[in-house]
Amino acid sequence: YDVDVSSTGVFSLSDGDLLLPTKAPPPRDYVLANLVTKGTVIIFGGLGGTSKTTLVMVVSIHSALGTSLGPLQIREGSSLLFLGEESEDEKSRRFGGLCNGLCPNDRAKVIKRVRAFPAIGKDLRVTRSVGGDPMPTKFVDEIVRLSLEHKEASGIDLSFIVLDHTRLFMSGDPNAADDVSQLTRVLALIANATQAVVILIAHSPKSSMRKEGASDASEIFGSGAFTDNTRGTFVLHTMRTEEA
Repeated sequence: YDVDVSSTGVFSLSDGDLLLPTKAPPPRDYVLANLVTKGTVIIFGGLGGTSKTTLVMVVSIHSALGTSLGPLQIREGSSLLFLGEESEDEKSRRFGGLCNGLCPNDRAKVIKRVRAFPAIGKDLRVTRSVGGDPMPTKFVDEIVRLSLEHKEASGIDLSFIVLDHTRLFMSGDPNAADDVSQLTRVLALIANATQAVVILIAHSPKSSMRKEGASDASEIFGSGAFTDNTRGTFVLHTMRTEEA
Protein backbone atom coordinates (compact mmCIF):
# COMPACT_ATOMS: atom_id res chain seq x y z
CA TYR A 1 0.00 0.00 0.00
CA ASP A 2 1.07 3.60 -0.43
CA VAL A 3 3.03 5.15 2.44
CA ASP A 4 3.54 8.87 3.00
CA VAL A 5 7.24 8.82 3.89
CA SER A 6 7.21 12.58 4.53
CA SER A 7 4.84 12.34 7.50
CA THR A 8 6.09 12.35 11.08
CA GLY A 9 5.06 9.68 13.52
CA VAL A 10 5.60 8.54 17.09
CA PHE A 11 9.34 8.01 16.56
CA SER A 12 12.18 9.31 14.45
CA LEU A 13 14.87 6.85 13.34
CA SER A 14 17.43 8.46 15.67
CA ASP A 15 15.25 7.55 18.66
CA GLY A 16 16.39 3.97 18.09
CA ASP A 17 20.12 4.75 18.27
CA LEU A 18 22.10 2.44 20.57
CA LEU A 19 24.44 3.93 23.16
CA LEU A 20 26.81 1.15 24.23
CA PRO A 21 28.98 2.03 27.24
CA THR A 22 32.38 0.39 27.42
CA LYS A 23 32.07 -0.24 31.18
CA ALA A 24 29.62 -2.50 32.93
CA PRO A 25 26.47 -0.61 34.00
CA PRO A 26 26.00 0.16 37.71
CA PRO A 27 23.67 -2.04 39.79
CA ARG A 28 19.99 -1.31 39.42
CA ASP A 29 18.49 1.20 41.83
CA TYR A 30 15.84 -0.97 43.46
CA VAL A 31 13.09 0.94 45.25
CA LEU A 32 11.14 -1.97 46.74
CA ALA A 33 11.75 -5.63 47.57
CA ASN A 34 15.02 -5.69 45.57
CA LEU A 35 12.74 -6.23 42.56
CA VAL A 36 11.02 -2.96 41.66
CA THR A 37 13.04 -0.27 39.89
CA LYS A 38 12.37 3.47 39.80
CA GLY A 39 10.09 4.90 37.15
CA THR A 40 7.75 1.90 37.05
CA VAL A 41 4.14 1.05 37.92
CA ILE A 42 3.11 -1.75 40.29
CA ILE A 43 -0.14 -2.97 41.85
CA PHE A 44 -0.99 -3.72 45.47
CA GLY A 45 -4.12 -5.87 45.48
CA GLY A 46 -6.26 -7.69 48.01
CA LEU A 47 -9.72 -8.08 49.44
CA GLY A 48 -11.25 -5.32 51.51
CA GLY A 49 -9.96 -5.35 55.07
CA THR A 50 -6.50 -6.72 54.25
CA SER A 51 -4.90 -3.38 55.18
CA LYS A 52 -3.73 -2.27 51.74
CA THR A 53 -3.92 1.42 52.64
CA THR A 54 -2.20 0.81 55.97
CA LEU A 55 0.59 -1.04 54.18
CA VAL A 56 1.34 1.82 51.77
CA MET A 57 1.33 4.24 54.70
CA VAL A 58 3.84 2.03 56.52
CA VAL A 59 5.97 1.74 53.37
CA SER A 60 6.05 5.53 52.99
CA ILE A 61 7.09 5.96 56.64
CA HIS A 62 9.90 3.41 56.31
CA SER A 63 11.04 5.10 53.10
CA ALA A 64 11.16 8.44 54.90
CA LEU A 65 13.21 6.88 57.71
CA GLY A 66 15.48 4.95 55.35
CA THR A 67 14.67 1.62 57.00
CA SER A 68 13.47 -1.73 55.68
CA LEU A 69 10.17 -3.27 56.73
CA GLY A 70 11.40 -6.53 58.21
CA PRO A 71 12.99 -8.40 55.28
CA LEU A 72 11.29 -6.08 52.74
CA GLN A 73 13.83 -3.67 51.22
CA ILE A 74 12.58 -0.08 50.86
CA ARG A 75 14.65 2.73 49.34
CA GLU A 76 15.10 5.92 51.36
CA GLY A 77 13.14 8.75 49.79
CA SER A 78 9.99 10.82 49.79
CA SER A 79 6.40 9.82 48.99
CA LEU A 80 3.11 11.26 47.75
CA LEU A 81 -0.13 9.50 48.65
CA PHE A 82 -3.52 10.31 47.12
CA LEU A 83 -6.03 8.72 49.49
CA GLY A 84 -9.39 8.56 47.76
CA GLU A 85 -11.30 7.18 50.75
CA GLU A 86 -9.74 9.18 53.59
CA SER A 87 -10.75 12.45 55.25
CA GLU A 88 -8.25 14.85 56.82
CA ASP A 89 -9.15 13.59 60.29
CA GLU A 90 -8.79 9.92 59.33
CA LYS A 91 -5.49 10.57 57.57
CA SER A 92 -4.08 12.26 60.68
CA ARG A 93 -5.39 9.52 63.00
CA ARG A 94 -3.86 6.74 60.93
CA PHE A 95 -0.46 8.33 60.29
CA GLY A 96 -0.32 9.54 63.89
CA GLY A 97 -1.00 6.07 65.25
CA LEU A 98 1.55 4.44 62.95
CA CYS A 99 4.26 6.97 63.81
CA ASN A 100 3.59 6.55 67.52
CA GLY A 101 4.54 2.90 67.13
CA LEU A 102 7.21 3.09 64.42
CA CYS A 103 9.10 6.31 65.07
CA PRO A 104 7.96 8.19 68.20
CA ASN A 105 11.26 10.06 68.39
CA ASP A 106 11.87 10.63 64.69
CA ARG A 107 8.72 12.26 63.32
CA ALA A 108 10.53 15.15 61.62
CA LYS A 109 11.70 13.06 58.66
CA VAL A 110 8.23 11.66 58.10
CA ILE A 111 6.63 15.11 58.24
CA LYS A 112 9.18 16.46 55.74
CA ARG A 113 9.28 13.51 53.34
CA VAL A 114 5.68 12.26 53.23
CA ARG A 115 2.76 14.17 51.71
CA ALA A 116 -0.66 12.52 51.95
CA PHE A 117 -3.68 14.14 50.32
CA PRO A 118 -7.09 13.28 51.84
CA ALA A 119 -9.20 13.09 48.70
CA ILE A 120 -12.59 11.75 49.71
CA GLY A 121 -15.22 13.17 47.36
CA LYS A 122 -12.70 14.65 44.89
CA ASP A 123 -12.47 13.83 41.19
CA LEU A 124 -9.18 11.91 40.95
CA ARG A 125 -9.55 10.48 37.47
CA VAL A 126 -6.39 10.47 35.37
CA THR A 127 -8.38 9.25 32.36
CA ARG A 128 -11.74 10.50 31.09
CA SER A 129 -13.91 9.18 28.25
CA VAL A 130 -13.93 11.55 25.25
CA GLY A 131 -15.96 10.38 22.29
CA GLY A 132 -15.92 6.88 23.69
CA ASP A 133 -12.12 6.80 24.07
CA PRO A 134 -10.32 7.18 27.44
CA MET A 135 -8.02 10.22 27.38
CA PRO A 136 -5.62 11.72 29.97
CA THR A 137 -6.99 14.45 32.25
CA LYS A 138 -5.35 17.59 33.61
CA PHE A 139 -4.92 15.79 36.93
CA VAL A 140 -1.99 13.90 35.35
CA ASP A 141 -0.07 17.17 35.03
CA GLU A 142 -1.01 18.08 38.59
CA ILE A 143 0.39 14.83 39.97
CA VAL A 144 3.66 15.37 38.11
CA ARG A 145 3.87 18.99 39.25
CA LEU A 146 3.24 18.11 42.90
CA SER A 147 5.77 15.27 42.68
CA LEU A 148 8.55 17.49 41.36
CA GLU A 149 7.73 20.22 43.90
CA HIS A 150 7.82 17.68 46.72
CA LYS A 151 11.17 16.29 45.56
CA GLU A 152 12.60 19.80 45.66
CA ALA A 153 11.05 20.65 49.05
CA SER A 154 12.05 17.38 50.72
CA GLY A 155 15.57 17.43 49.31
CA ILE A 156 15.51 13.75 48.38
CA ASP A 157 14.40 11.66 45.41
CA LEU A 158 10.78 10.57 45.24
CA SER A 159 10.36 6.88 45.98
CA PHE A 160 6.59 6.34 45.79
CA ILE A 161 3.40 7.84 44.39
CA VAL A 162 0.38 6.00 45.79
CA LEU A 163 -3.04 6.05 44.09
CA ASP A 164 -5.71 4.59 46.35
CA HIS A 165 -7.75 3.06 44.70
CA THR A 166 -8.20 1.99 41.05
CA ARG A 167 -11.86 2.81 40.40
CA LEU A 168 -11.38 6.38 41.64
CA PHE A 169 -8.53 7.07 39.22
CA MET A 170 -9.94 5.69 35.96
CA SER A 171 -12.95 6.19 33.75
CA GLY A 172 -14.49 3.38 31.77
CA ASP A 173 -14.79 -0.30 32.58
CA PRO A 174 -12.08 -2.01 34.68
CA ASN A 175 -12.94 -5.22 32.80
CA ALA A 176 -12.23 -3.61 29.41
CA ALA A 177 -8.65 -4.10 28.22
CA ASP A 178 -8.63 -0.85 26.22
CA ASP A 179 -9.75 1.26 29.18
CA VAL A 180 -7.26 -0.38 31.54
CA SER A 181 -4.43 -0.16 29.00
CA GLN A 182 -4.99 3.58 28.67
CA LEU A 183 -4.95 3.93 32.46
CA THR A 184 -1.68 2.02 32.78
CA ARG A 185 -0.16 4.00 29.90
CA VAL A 186 -0.94 7.25 31.72
CA LEU A 187 0.47 5.88 34.99
CA ALA A 188 3.64 4.82 33.17
CA LEU A 189 3.94 8.39 31.87
CA ILE A 190 3.70 9.70 35.46
CA ALA A 191 6.26 7.16 36.67
CA ASN A 192 8.69 8.03 33.90
CA ALA A 193 8.29 11.80 34.38
CA THR A 194 8.88 11.60 38.15
CA GLN A 195 11.16 8.54 38.31
CA ALA A 196 9.08 7.30 41.24
CA VAL A 197 7.36 3.95 41.67
CA VAL A 198 3.63 4.45 41.13
CA ILE A 199 1.64 2.11 43.39
CA LEU A 200 -1.93 1.51 42.24
CA ILE A 201 -4.21 0.02 44.90
CA ALA A 202 -6.61 -2.55 43.46
CA HIS A 203 -9.25 -4.88 44.87
CA SER A 204 -9.49 -8.63 44.59
CA PRO A 205 -12.61 -10.44 43.37
CA LYS A 206 -14.79 -12.05 46.03
CA SER A 207 -13.83 -15.48 44.68
CA SER A 208 -10.38 -14.94 46.22
CA MET A 209 -11.91 -15.46 49.66
CA ARG A 210 -12.15 -19.19 48.96
CA LYS A 211 -8.68 -19.56 47.48
CA GLU A 212 -5.95 -21.54 49.19
CA GLY A 213 -2.26 -21.71 48.30
CA ALA A 214 -0.05 -19.13 46.62
CA SER A 215 -1.41 -15.83 45.35
CA ASP A 216 -1.27 -14.92 41.68
CA ALA A 217 -2.39 -12.23 39.23
CA SER A 218 -5.92 -13.68 39.05
CA GLU A 219 -6.51 -12.06 42.44
CA ILE A 220 -6.67 -8.59 40.86
CA PHE A 221 -10.22 -7.61 39.91
CA GLY A 222 -10.76 -6.59 36.29
CA SER A 223 -8.96 -6.99 32.98
CA GLY A 224 -5.71 -8.91 32.76
CA ALA A 225 -4.24 -5.69 31.33
CA PHE A 226 -3.78 -4.48 34.93
CA THR A 227 -1.05 -7.05 35.49
CA ASP A 228 0.12 -7.38 31.88
CA ASN A 229 0.89 -3.67 31.62
CA THR A 230 2.52 -3.10 35.02
CA ARG A 231 5.91 -4.14 36.35
CA GLY A 232 4.76 -6.19 39.33
CA THR A 233 1.76 -7.33 41.36
CA PHE A 234 1.74 -7.72 45.15
CA VAL A 235 -1.32 -9.40 46.68
CA LEU A 236 -2.28 -9.15 50.35
CA HIS A 237 -4.42 -11.77 52.01
CA THR A 238 -5.28 -12.96 55.50
CA MET A 239 -3.73 -16.13 56.87
CA ARG A 240 -4.71 -19.25 54.96
CA THR A 241 -5.07 -22.79 56.27
CA GLU A 242 -1.72 -23.96 54.90
CA GLU A 243 0.08 -21.03 56.54
CA ALA A 244 -1.72 -21.51 59.82
